[in-house]
Amino acid sequence: MQAALSTRNAYRPGSEVGLDAGAHYAVSPKLTGLIQMNAQFKERDSGANANVHSGEKSLNLSPA
Repeated sequence: MQAALSTRNAYRPGSEVGLDAGAHYAVSPKLTGLIQMNAQFKERDSGANANVHSGEKSLNLSPA
């Protein structure tokens, strides 16, 4: 987690949270697999000088 503690020049960046999880599994005695999920959540920036298009949400799933 990342959060701004103060504002500057009428700008405050949005808080951000990242979550990651993964698991490995045996496909065969000599081969293992891996699956990973990553999530990112960011609030909009605030203040008079903030970008109105800021903020995002993403969820990624990747096998390996």
